[in-house]
Amino acid sequence: MINQIMGRRNASEDGSVVTYNLAEGVDFSQTRDLADSLAEIVVRKECPHWYKPGGDGSFRFDPQHRVVVLIPGEEKRRVTSLIFRFSTKSVEMSLRRNYEESIEGSGSAGSAGAGYGLGEGLGNIFAGSGAGRFSRKMQIRGMASEIRKAVEFKMSEA
Repeated sequence: MINQIMGRRNASEDGSVVTYNLAEGVDFSQTRDLADSLAEIVVRKECPHWYKPGGDGSFRFDPQHRVVVLIPGEEKRRVTSLIFRFSTKSVEMSLRRNYEESIEGSGSAGSAGAGYGLGEGLGNIFAGSGAGRFSRKMQIRGMASEIRKAVEFKMSEA
């Protein structure tokens, strides 16, 4: 499923807008897998564009990078399920998984996105957040909230 979504990723010339065209040729019968795969790609490919280093060693969210997901108009129930899953569970799960990988230093060998051309840029974002478990959980929740707001789902104009 990751290959299928990655094949539908198009970036503008300046890279400020990325579009994932899921309006045609994507199987919406497995909305959970589709939402989880989309979240994994968004977290690994787009987070390095959103999170910029601050002067104090922290990272701050820069909403200038836009992500648009084109969805079909005729699959309303499944599309609603996809958006709900992506917004409520998938992004946070992907961030948590990638956080744990960056802390363990496992990079790409055993990661969910290995072999799909998904970036390694998350290690620096998560580095330095060696605070307690509660702080990590809050950091991940905050990032998930920012990402959900930055991803726009749009009905395709067929």
